[in-house]
Amino acid sequence: MRSGDIPRATAIQAAKSALDDKKIGKLVTPSPSFTSNQIELMSEILNAKCNQVPVFAETLKKHNKAVVFAETTFDDFWATGLDKDATIHTVANAWPGDNKLGSLMTEIAARLRRSSGQSQSIPRTKSNRKTKSDETADLSHLINELKTPRKRNFSGNRKLFPQSQVSHP
Repeated sequence: MRSGDIPRATAIQAAKSALDDKKIGKLVTPSPSFTSNQIELMSEILNAKCNQVPVFAETLKKHNKAVVFAETTFDDFWATGLDKDATIHTVANAWPGDNKLGSLMTEIAARLRRSSGQSQSIPRTKSNRKTKSDETADLSHLINELKTPRKRNFSGNRKLFPQSQVSHP
């Protein structure tokens, strides 16, 4: 227990409902040492998660820099201070919350990209420019892929139907 508030901790353990726990929990004041170190602690937690969960680290590495990480709870320190819909429909500099968790994740994503040698931007050279025929082929492939019948499995991934199961009108 970080706050050292033993009577409230005991009251939380004895509470009859989650709502009672929440009410009592709001009365607990965090210790000054926790408050002064909470950002460093969260950074350690996120870095540990990157080390322990490779998929998490890879997702952060691949994230589009234009995308803002945002926690959408009504927390004014770690999150945007808004719910999901309000966060989506409000510009970031108008969020009432500080979104510290999102800022930490953005910093860690940038560090992971730098450490993996992944370029922040791709220089425009003649060799990586696409021709009109390349773009047309890419577009044709995309259209054909979209026309292919698919079904969803329970993991949320889309799977192709076998041709024998596709009915053509």
